[in-house]
Amino acid sequence: MNNAATNVGIATSVFEFGTANCGVVTGIAVTFGGGGYLSPPVVSISNTVGDKNYIDQVVGVTTATGVSVISAAGTVTSIRLTDGGNKYVLTPTVTISSSGSGGSGTFSFNEIVTGSVSGTTGRVRVWNATTNNLELGVVDGEFSIGENIVGSTSGASYELRVVDVQPVDDGFADNINIETEADSILDFSEQNPFGIP
Repeated sequence: MNNAATNVGIATSVFEFGTANCGVVTGIAVTFGGGGYLSPPVVSISNTVGDKNYIDQVVGVTTATGVSVISAAGTVTSIRLTDGGNKYVLTPTVTISSSGSGGSGTFSFNEIVTGSVSGTTGRVRVWNATTNNLELGVVDGEFSIGENIVGSTSGASYELRVVDVQPVDDGFADNINIETEADSILDFSEQNPFGIP
């Protein structure tokens, strides 16, 4: 599970200057898609007095609006404009909401956790309350994105947002490289691996 603050998406706006185009937002580029989104996050496009070269709010100024689109992996892939707004003079600020905390409590080392929907179980190896990263061992089954992971002794419960079955190399284990290399070996020295001719 991951809900680090760095997972909040980032976007920038593009808009046309000049009277002819009326300061309309013409597009929004997603510069970082974030992660851990289960549903499209809220997109906010600024339109306050501070965003313009005006002392007072000008009649007829409208705020641009947009909706986000997420991928199956839970990242923001694009933002579609639903209204380009008008009379922007300075580039407006675009904000994408965070994926939310989705839970509470503190998992205990070595406790068994269970998926609320899948019934999958696992044993807690590491719990980082700052980033909401939970590392499990001895997993029996497959967790489902969106279900709550509940601790059997701590009672902690968090919504599963991201699953990573390839943990970061800890400097000791080399299982993935060993398996990859082993898969490429065919040993003809003792007998034909495809059967006796």
